[in-house]
Amino acid sequence: MFIIPDTDKKIRAKISSYKSAFNREIRDYGCISDGYGKRYLIFPLLLVLNDMKKAEQHIQWHDSHFPDDMGEPVQMLCRSILTFRIGDINKASYELAETMFSNVYLLPWLLDEKVEPIDMRHLTNFSLLEYCEEVPHRVLESISEQELEWI
Repeated sequence: MFIIPDTDKKIRAKISSYKSAFNREIRDYGCISDGYGKRYLIFPLLLVLNDMKKAEQHIQWHDSHFPDDMGEPVQMLCRSILTFRIGDINKASYELAETMFSNVYLLPWLLDEKVEPIDMRHLTNFSLLEYCEEVPHRVLESISEQELEWI
């Protein structure tokens, strides 16, 4: 499980370290080869940090560097909530739908609905019911009642 640092200063440092790693990869290799998945970890950090200016900048940066990225359910959830906070409700709703398609259990689980495994082929571990337990607690604590109502 991904653990979110306990202070805003440490969260900002973590984001900075990831961005520095991206910049090194671009400088050294001419592209980003993010096998570790750092690009997915920045969105939960930004959600907990609640820095909309940085979130907006990161969304633009992410889209320019990873235009065809399939995403990861927790990253997609955090991104949709950040977009909602920014005020682009139409885009946020589209992103939330993509989140639901990436893991059909995540949103009902988030809303405390009874969730049963569906007898279907899951293409990745990201799409399993058990994956819902991977949502960092600080992310869950950062989602407001208004955002849960929107979801």
